[in-house]
Amino acid sequence: MTDSSQAGTLERAGVLLLNHSAYTAATSIFVRIITITPKHTMAWYGLGNALFRISRQSQDLSLLKISLSCLRRSIAEDATNQMSAELCQLIETRTPLSAEECLTCQPYVSDVGEIVTTVGYSNEVFVLALQQIESWEERLQLVMWLGDQRDPDFADLLVYASEHDSNSDVRMGAVKRLASLGDLPQVRQCLERLVASVNWQGTEPYLSMTLRRIQQPWANKLLAQVTTKK
Repeated sequence: MTDSSQAGTLERAGVLLLNHSAYTAATSIFVRIITITPKHTMAWYGLGNALFRISRQSQDLSLLKISLSCLRRSIAEDATNQMSAELCQLIETRTPLSAEECLTCQPYVSDVGEIVTTVGYSNEVFVLALQQIESWEERLQLVMWLGDQRDPDFADLLVYASEHDSNSDVRMGAVKRLASLGDLPQVRQCLERLVASVNWQGTEPYLSMTLRRIQQPWANKLLAQVTTKK
């Protein structure tokens, strides 16, 4: 996956998370995009927007300042970004920040990874986000977009979706994407539970495909159990 295609996939996931008020998870996604493509104006806007929403919930003026700095960075990358300009104006005129405080918020140039720590991120936020999404189609989209990153940070999301999502398509989509994370203990434990469960057929043929792709002795033993059940 090229940097541009990866950024595009993550951007779609970030927008989906924003639309479902999963602001901490969205923050993490937009930070990832900026790490890949630092001049991505819409990622800077998405990050500023997510931080603005978090600051309103927490009444945290320090986050509001960071939000404004991110939005101004977005405009610095693309002066035509109207959405960033409009949100900047809202922050400048309709929030507790004083005119002097707004003036100190220059376009963001610090380590963007520090923002994730500031908002209290953990991998669990993606599981919580999935639980907030009523549409199974959108849950499947999130599982696909994040699962295709092959990133251990999304393993908990895939494990949860594989075992607990109410829709079979979402469960199968998650199981399929566990293959690239087979070295992780939580993934192995998830697959062991799936094979031992009475509902294992609900994830076929992707359960067998995933076990086959992992190519480890423990996975081969689980595959043999599935084959015997058939």
